[in-house]
Amino acid sequence: MRIQLVTAIVTATFATTIANADDAPEKSYLFVEVGEKAELTDGQLILLGVGDEVSVFSDRPYRDAGFITRAELFEIWGKGENNFEENPPNVALTGSVGGKSQVVILEISNPKVSDDQVTYDYTYVEGSDAMAFDNPVMVIDSFSWRPPYSCCI
Repeated sequence: MRIQLVTAIVTATFATTIANADDAPEKSYLFVEVGEKAELTDGQLILLGVGDEVSVFSDRPYRDAGFITRAELFEIWGKGENNFEENPPNVALTGSVGGKSQVVILEISNPKVSDDQVTYDYTYVEGSDAMAFDNPVMVIDSFSWRPPYSCCI
């Protein structure tokens, strides 16, 4: 009787763990780029004065964060389900315009890198009509991705 009870408890615990694991949301990551200036001209977003690293952090309920190189970001851009190439990401671009904080929401695609400059094609979604930002910060929409072990803690 005792063995049957222990077996029943272990089986129920195992089944609950599996069910909860299946219900757990897939881990997804957001990406953050910063620069010295950003310009929106002729359908192109140009980030100037960017470094080589891109900040990465996981979406709730996970709490992972770290850095990847821009080359790594663009390497995964078109990989996996719901990737950025097939379904371009939304971004929140914020920065200073005339000494005041401004935000614009864009959809970006077709990234290109040249030295300390990154260029994207963009479609306007919402926000201010600002065309140039000082000290821009751009938060790129999330997608599910398995980061390199060295990326995130």
